[in-house]
Amino acid sequence: MNAESAYLFRHALLRDAAYQLQLPGERARLHALAFAVLEHAAGGRPPVPPPLGAPNPPPLQPHASDPLALELAGHARAALAARLSSSGPDEPEVPAEAPALYFRRAAEFARKQFRHETARSCWLHLAELSSGIRRAHALRLAGVASAMKGRRGDAEKLLRDALALCRAEGAPSLEAAVLSDLAKFCDDTGRPGDAAELNDRALAFFRSAGDRRNQAVVLMNLANNHSEAGRLPVAEQLHGEANSIFREIGARDMEAVSLGNLGLIYDATGRHDLARPAFERALALHRDLGRRRSEGIVLRGLAAHLRRQGEFEEAARSCRQAIDLLRDAGARRDEGIALGILGSILLEAGRSDEAERALEQALAIHGEVGDRRSEGIDSGRLAGVYRETLRPDAARRLYEMSLDLLREVGDRRSEAATLRDLGEIHASAGRPELAERCHLRSIRLFRALGDARQEAGGPPEE
Repeated sequence: MNAESAYLFRHALLRDAAYQLQLPGERARLHALAFAVLEHAAGGRPPVPPPLGAPNPPPLQPHASDPLALELAGHARAALAARLSSSGPDEPEVPAEAPALYFRRAAEFARKQFRHETARSCWLHLAELSSGIRRAHALRLAGVASAMKGRRGDAEKLLRDALALCRAEGAPSLEAAVLSDLAKFCDDTGRPGDAAELNDRALAFFRSAGDRRNQAVVLMNLANNHSEAGRLPVAEQLHGEANSIFREIGARDMEAVSLGNLGLIYDATGRHDLARPAFERALALHRDLGRRRSEGIVLRGLAAHLRRQGEFEEAARSCRQAIDLLRDAGARRDEGIALGILGSILLEAGRSDEAERALEQALAIHGEVGDRRSEGIDSGRLAGVYRETLRPDAARRLYEMSLDLLREVGDRRSEAATLRDLGEIHASAGRPELAERCHLRSIRLFRALGDARQEAGGPPEE
């Protein structure tokens, strides 16, 4: 190709102007030609994937065109949008189903690479090209991608749009799946009551339908609700039920998740001899399956466990590994939680400056993604840094802010620990009546939660 037949536009405005100068029919022909050339260069058209929502679908097989799928979808859509009323024998053909095929593959490819914003955009394009159940599936997946990216308002709207469409189309199985997604979203954004109600509705359907895998997933989500509210015996029972089902049906990915959750319960209840093996087994499964985000979440829990054992260097190392994995996976909410745990490790290790930086980063992410519970927990941790560095007034204000957030989301265990710490601030400042009031409230909460170790002054749990 020489300079007479090819042009390179270095400025976007010039490129757009040149594009707009083309007549619609000519633009469509050029898009069709680009589509045909790219598809041929990538080894031809990939196989059509199983329908969205197909029961137990095989994994989507990779294809050489996957890195180009988004570009192919764009060319196909543009070619079809201004298709010539008639085309000559040498004009390239673009099948009507090509945009949907390539937007689907582009979404799946982006999801595997943790590019949640791109995945969300592709699912939305697919939803525009779809109707009925397929549109509901695409909206649901766009909502999940939005939640992963931290776009909370967008995520909830997309999930509720998907839910409404499921009801209109009479798709109870998909409706239950969306209810479960919404429940997790509500839990992540500090609405435990809404989460529990949605999980109960989803669980009732999955039980009646005999859907064991999804039944166990919802049991696990309910267990997490109970754990965050301080009802650890109930949480352990539900996690145990979920783990048994996952093992029975051979769902190793979810078995690993439930093992990690059980590790957290064992650790929170002082059974450290059970916690470490549960974390290690979960890590081995996630690594064997190549689930890097899940590996990061378990490493985060292991770091908190090591912190309680006083192994601060190993705990910090595990937590930094978790942060790297979660950041690579684009899991902003999980990354923020890990940064908060790192801050608590560094504070206990006497590295206050580093702890403050980590906690400030964590709080910025919590605010970005709307994680009110974690914002409450890490506000209390940052107050602890202020207290250690002789800034008692700033510490008191932050503890009070933390209490407001923790009460809002119903995290009674963290509320009790924060009340205890606030009481010590009041005592140091010569306010004995306020100190006693905080300590008594803390003791009553810990006693109601059945946590004698915390009542006696143990460290706050994650």
